[in-house]
Amino acid sequence: MLWSRSLSGFLDGAYSVVQSSDGAFVVAGMTQGSSIDLLFTKIDSLGTTVWNKTVGGPGSDTSIPGSRLIRTSDNGFAYVGSTDSYGSGSNDMYMVKLSSTGVLQFAKPSEPTEANMGTELFKLQIMDMLFAETFCLWEPTLLTAILLT
Repeated sequence: MLWSRSLSGFLDGAYSVVQSSDGAFVVAGMTQGSSIDLLFTKIDSLGTTVWNKTVGGPGSDTSIPGSRLIRTSDNGFAYVGSTDSYGSGSNDMYMVKLSSTGVLQFAKPSEPTEANMGTELFKLQIMDMLFAETFCLWEPTLLTAILLT
């Protein structure tokens, strides 16, 4: 084992981890202050925290089991979770994009028509688009796309 580190601030553990282009790691999960928000932490190869980024609003903005953090073609990070703060206000898919330095580039809810939650996130590098698989109880699986520029 190279090192062991307990990261503070995470509500119930990490939901996803991805290696960054510089050999560090970015961890995605949730934190709780006045509301539940998404939490992203970058740690270097020695386990030292490089940056933390909290994303959310007045309602609950949460990770969903099975959600995965991905590294984007610009070496930033993208994640899909769920939001009660934005959109319809009831478990809408919440797509988040961070730069490689942890700066929020966008946080967008799904269309505010029906409650839906994102599960799987993937990218098409040819078009530099980000896709999220969504689901809800009364609709078949949908794909939502966001251009990363």
